[in-house]
Amino acid sequence: MELEREHLYHSFSVFCDELPWIEEQALKQSQFSDLTLKELRTVDKVAELQQSTARRLADELHLTPGTLTVTVDRLVKKGYALRMRDDYDRRVVRIKLTRRGRTLFRAYRAFQVQVLKSLVDEMDGEEVKSVEHGLGRVLTMFGQRTFFKMEGALDD
Repeated sequence: MELEREHLYHSFSVFCDELPWIEEQALKQSQFSDLTLKELRTVDKVAELQQSTARRLADELHLTPGTLTVTVDRLVKKGYALRMRDDYDRRVVRIKLTRRGRTLFRAYRAFQVQVLKSLVDEMDGEEVKSVEHGLGRVLTMFGQRTFFKMEGALDD
C-alpha cells in the first residue's frame, strides 16, 4: 500500500508539472503564441464569468487587483479584451472579450476537450467513473479552500 501511495504522489506531482507545460507548448505553436499562460487563463475566466467586474475577476483568479490590472492591460493591448464602464455605476469596470478573445476561448476549450478525450479514450467505463469521482473530490476540497502547510519534509 505504501508503494502504491508513493506512486500516486509521484504521478500527481508529474501531472501538476506537465499540464501547464503541455498547455504552454500548445499555446506557443498556435495562432495565439503572443499570450502567456496567465493571460490565457484570464481570458478563459473572463469568458466563463461573462462581462465580470474587474474585482470579481481578480478574486476568481486569486490575483491582486494590481496584478489583474497589468494582465488585463496586456490583453487589451494585444486585442483580446476590452474594459467597459458599467452603465449604472461608472466606478465599476467590466472586462469583456473581443472577437479575438472569444476565438481564443473556443480554441482553448476545444484543446481541453481534445486532451480529455485522448485520456478517456484509453479507459474503460469503470476507470472513467473512478477518475470522475476522484476529480470531484479534489474539486470539493478546492471549493472548501482546504490548504495544507508545507512542513515536515525539511527534516531530512
